[in-house]
Amino acid sequence: FTFTGGASSPNVYTDEDTNFVFDLNEIAPTGTDYEMKYSIQQGGGTIKNTLGNSVPALIWDDVALGNFIWKFKPTASGQNTLKFTVRNKITLQEKTTTIT
Repeated sequence: FTFTGGASSPNVYTDEDTNFVFDLNEIAPTGTDYEMKYSIQQGGGTIKNTLGNSVPALIWDDVALGNFIWKFKPTASGQNTLKFTVRNKITLQEKTTTIT
C-alpha cells in the first residue's frame, strides 16, 4: 500500500485548525482495514479525525482508503513536527510520513 500526507497550508497558526491531508491506497485491493496513530516530535497541539473526534497521541484510530483529512490545532508557537504511522490491521505492515 501507499501512504502520503501533508499540511494543506504552509502557514500554521497557534489555536487555529490546520488540515492535514492524507492519501492511503492499495496497489492491489486486499479488502483489509487500516488504522493510524501519530506522535508529536516537536511542538504541541491537538488532533481531530475525519469525524471530528479528538485522537490522543500514540492511539490507533481507524482510517479509510483514499483521501482523508485530520485537523491539527497547534498549542505551541514555532515549529511543530508530527509523525503519522498507518498500518494494515491484518498484516501489521506500517508506513510513516512526517509533517513539519
